[in-house]
Amino acid sequence: MSCSLDAMQVDLLVPETDVVLTIEFEPGTTHFPYEDEWVRGNVSVHSKDCVMLYTDSNHSVAIFPFIVTTQGSGVFHYLAFGATQQQPLEGQWLGDRIEINQITLQESPLIGFTATVLLLDRAEEQSFSEPVTLPKEKVFSFNSQEIAKSQLQPGSNN
Repeated sequence: MSCSLDAMQVDLLVPETDVVLTIEFEPGTTHFPYEDEWVRGNVSVHSKDCVMLYTDSNHSVAIFPFIVTTQGSGVFHYLAFGATQQQPLEGQWLGDRIEINQITLQESPLIGFTATVLLLDRAEEQSFSEPVTLPKEKVFSFNSQEIAKSQLQPGSNN
């Protein structure tokens, strides 16, 4: 995944809250604490593999995974994907305690943009204490109007 950190700053809506954080990308891992009524948590992004910025004369598209943790044991992974002019960006669910292997972004004249996430997850019957070994692919499409999860590859589970 290629990275561009040139003064990149986006607003991000923290999933399942009304909290909007301004994410400023800096080298290394950056943590952004938040509070929403009685829930406190952290949003984390890492610069080494988390930012892809596609820019041409008409578009500016940001794509980056982020992690949300709260007071519980979950480590919730999401993908922020969208036009930086349409703020705030919203996260698309990837999974709990997964491992992201690759994220690619492609432009299509008919669809707009497609993001493909290759990750490792667990089978439904597996405990979260077991290592992730189940390969999955999640595909998201984006046009100038909206972000929509377009498909999961056959044989993969949410």
